[in-house]
Amino acid sequence: MSPTSFKLLATKSSKCKKDFVFRLSISENTYVHNDRVSFSRNFLERKFDDLDNNLNLVRNIIKCCEICRCAGEGWRQILKKIVSKAKSMPSAHADQISKAVLRTQPPHAEDVPSMVAYSAKFGGAPNGVWINDLIHYCTLAKMPAEIHIPGRLFEAIAKFDFDTEMPGRAVTAILKRAAMSTKVIDGVVADVRVTDVTGIMNKEKKAMFLKANRIMEKMAKLLDDKQIPDPQRTLDEGKLQRDLIDVVMANRKAKKLQERRRHHFGKCNREVHQRPFR
Repeated sequence: MSPTSFKLLATKSSKCKKDFVFRLSISENTYVHNDRVSFSRNFLERKFDDLDNNLNLVRNIIKCCEICRCAGEGWRQILKKIVSKAKSMPSAHADQISKAVLRTQPPHAEDVPSMVAYSAKFGGAPNGVWINDLIHYCTLAKMPAEIHIPGRLFEAIAKFDFDTEMPGRAVTAILKRAAMSTKVIDGVVADVRVTDVTGIMNKEKKAMFLKANRIMEKMAKLLDDKQIPDPQRTLDEGKLQRDLIDVVMANRKAKKLQERRRHHFGKCNREVHQRPFR
């Protein structure tokens, strides 16, 4: 994360001018490596005596570290927190888990309830099997940490109803597809829209979606049997899953296009047959 990001963060988090100036000066001397916040050596040397004598300075530096760590969090870290809280609170309701996660002051706090609802229904409780699968794939596929999957997609997925069936792989594949979006607007994935997700509950698409899940299950077994190691196994499986989701979501559009073409060519043929000879 760049110093500019820290400056913006300090601006948002400051409660008074004095606090803002302090946090800004701290931010300019911090950097992040492997999600850990560190301070530059020069800064620590300059503040060494102050750190020894001023407890408030130490306290404020710790606060700044906490803020910077929050800025480095993304939807993956939030999902991990949700799984952790749900596991430690097995009898808790969704609202209680949401509140527990929100107490950690994560970014995109407004997305947390939707993510909790998704996790409870399709995350693979109690250990978050499908969430772990999703995060593992995104890590190996090198999805940029700053790209965000919006809560509205998790909310749409949480509303899925497949009766007694639980197509965990196909549901997870929707998020894998979203994560690998080539279209990103303001840091948010835009390839997969809410209407694409809700459209899966259409009778025809629902049947296709469940069929795609069965294909994914067979593919996973085949990869297991062949003992293909990671990262190749996860990346190959993820690519197939994304392609299958594209087929399901694009099915109606493709059909409409085919109908338009059929209608157009049929009209042309009629005109040719009806044209009088000269």
